[in-house]
Amino acid sequence: MAFSTTRETESVRAIFVLNCVQIALALILSYSLLYRMSLSPAAATTVMGRIYGAACILLAVMAVLRIFTWATYEERQSVRTISIVLWTYLPIELGMDYATARWDIRAGTVLDLLWSVPFFLGGWQALHMPILRSDQKPRPQPSRARLVVESLCPMLITAGVFALAASITPQHPLLGLSAIFVLLCIQGTQAAVVQLNYLTGRNLLLERERELSAANATLRQMSLEDPLTHIANRRRFEAALESCWRRGVRKRQPVALMMIDVDFFKGVNDMHGHSYGDECLVTLARMMMHHARRPDDIVARMGGEEFVLLLPDTDSTGAEAVAARLQEAIRSLGVKNEASPFDKSLTISIGIGAVSCPQSGVDPTVLVDCADQALYDAKHQGRNRNCTRTLD
Repeated sequence: MAFSTTRETESVRAIFVLNCVQIALALILSYSLLYRMSLSPAAATTVMGRIYGAACILLAVMAVLRIFTWATYEERQSVRTISIVLWTYLPIELGMDYATARWDIRAGTVLDLLWSVPFFLGGWQALHMPILRSDQKPRPQPSRARLVVESLCPMLITAGVFALAASITPQHPLLGLSAIFVLLCIQGTQAAVVQLNYLTGRNLLLERERELSAANATLRQMSLEDPLTHIANRRRFEAALESCWRRGVRKRQPVALMMIDVDFFKGVNDMHGHSYGDECLVTLARMMMHHARRPDDIVARMGGEEFVLLLPDTDSTGAEAVAARLQEAIRSLGVKNEASPFDKSLTISIGIGAVSCPQSGVDPTVLVDCADQALYDAKHQGRNRNCTRTLD
């Protein structure tokens, strides 16, 4: 029973119970074959010897098959030792039974020592078996042949019990046919249990896969999103700029970029606190998102109080109009900034970089440098304004 159980089902209680039922059925059939059949004492002895011989052969075959379906190196070494013992014991047992029946050899001769040989070999193998603290070698992936052998192992014990049932059917048809029917039910139930375990494992795997996909999607989103303002971060902006530049080259469309900086933001943090400063940044991000009305417009936080607004298919004139509306919207909010000379209110400076026709082979970061220089001009001229530089 231990050899016929696969490692995927050896811990399944239902499979264990069904195997126990087969063992109980084998005991009942063996008893019926030996004690309830019309056999002479000599015939009963012959039948008992055949049953015992068949059981030894079946056990030895299952041990060999188990070698090909090992789960750990320790298990492989143990099963190999058991196989050596069984295959050494098998010819001695069958040979001595044959000699006893043919030549009337009595017990108590020197030949009785032959039965000690397999156990001596087993003990010798066990004493010299290396102790592995862990399976350091990786177990190879099971081949198709190994999977087939492993799947056939549970059928061997059923085949043995079926042979017992068939042998008593001529004299006890009801018991024999009932045993065969029970075996069919057991095989069907085992198949159902294995199928249920497979479906349960598959559903669990699919659920874990969905959870993993959702977690990966969340991580991807988090890697492209600013955690404070929940707008695009620098990484996502750089990818969008690259794509926008290539599209501008292909379609010969203008591209504009607004670099936005909060005026006197250090004073906001110093005089109002960092929490208030974070609220100001969130407010500015929302206002920028409101003015980025087209699907391809990208609002991103570059770091600190610096933001960008990427405007595909927009020239410098259109970008200046968006900048003017954004500045007016910020001023109309009346967000307090005690460090600002502009009515103690929060204001922004905007640098606009624009190109009427992007060129192939030109690094799109030149547009970022152009907008950054325009932002420097706006700050140099007193802040709370926008300045424009073009690449053409």
